[in-house]
Amino acid sequence: IASVEVQRSAIQGIVIVPTRELGQQVYAVFKQLCSGSKPRVTVMPVLDKSKNSRQVKWASSDPPHIVVANPK
Repeated sequence: IASVEVQRSAIQGIVIVPTRELGQQVYAVFKQLCSGSKPRVTVMPVLDKSKNSRQVKWASSDPPHIVVANPK
């Protein structure tokens, strides 16, 4: 998290996990770690069975700094 350039509007890290459940856990930890960052580091989960259309719109308009995903 320390090497994320928050002024840069681009995905700077992708974490791939094997399962949706692990992805949810990793996302929760990243959210907790980033909650105190100033300016804020954004994290987005892209997990199987999630609302991908909403996430695609968000990632296109305001890309998160870190993405947590699992293969489908």
